[in-house]
Amino acid sequence: MKLNFKFNILGGVILCLLFVIVNIIFNLFYDIYYVKSPSMFPTLRTGDFILVKKISQGKVEGYNVYVFQLPYYKSNEKFFKDDINSLFIKRCVGLPGDTLLLYKDKLIVNDIFQEEYAKFIKKNEYPVGLNIYDLNSHYYYPHDTLFKWNSFEYGPIIIPNKGRTIVFGKKSKLLYNDIVLYEKRDLLNNDSYCFRNDYYFFMGDNLSFSTDSRHFGPIPESAIIGEATHVLFSWSKNNAFFINRIFRKIQ
Repeated sequence: MKLNFKFNILGGVILCLLFVIVNIIFNLFYDIYYVKSPSMFPTLRTGDFILVKKISQGKVEGYNVYVFQLPYYKSNEKFFKDDINSLFIKRCVGLPGDTLLLYKDKLIVNDIFQEEYAKFIKKNEYPVGLNIYDLNSHYYYPHDTLFKWNSFEYGPIIIPNKGRTIVFGKKSKLLYNDIVLYEKRDLLNNDSYCFRNDYYFFMGDNLSFSTDSRHFGPIPESAIIGEATHVLFSWSKNNAFFINRIFRKIQ
C-alpha cells in the first residue's frame, strides 16, 4: 500500500508538472481568440474560436491572416475612439514599402493585379446589409475629403517602411501625419520625414462589411500579435456547434 501510495503521489506530481510545462509553452507561443464579426467572411465566421501563433517582429507574410491591436492615431479619434487598443483580425495585403491601390474591388500592389488575394473574396456570399462607410469619405483614412476614397476605390498609398524618407506635399503630409505623430515626431515644420518603423496594410475578406486599414490606416509591426492558423471550433449564438469547422486550417 505504501508503494502504491508513493507511486500515485509521484504520478500526480509528474502530471501536474507536465500540465504546467504545456501551459507555459502554449501561453508563450499561442493564444485563442473569438471571432465577433463577419468582416472575414467567408474565411472566418462569427462564432469561430481561432488558434493564433504569436510572432516575433519581421515574421509577417503577405496574404496570411493576423490578429493585431489598433494603435492610437489622432485622426481616428472621432470615428474609432472606442476601438483604440481593441483587437482586430484581418488579412495582410500590403507589406512595408509596397504601393497599394484598390480599384473597383481589385487589389493592385506595386502596379501588379493580385490574383492571390482575389480568390479569398466571394462577393456573392456577402451577408445582406448597408455599407455605412460609403456614405461619408471621412470614414476613410486619413479622414479628409481631399481623398475621395471608399471601400472599393482606395489609394494609391505607399505603406511606410523603416528608413524610407517621404518628401511632403499637401496630400502626403495629410496622409502620413498620424503615423509621424505616432512615432512621436512633428512633421508640420519639416519638408520630409524618415520613418522609424515598418507598417502593414490589412483588409477583411468581406470588403463591404470590414473595418480595416482603409478606415484606420496602416498598422505598425509592433501592434501585430500573431498569425491566425486554425479554426479550433465554431459556436453560434443559438448554441449550435459546427463540426465541419473543427481544427480547420485558415487559408
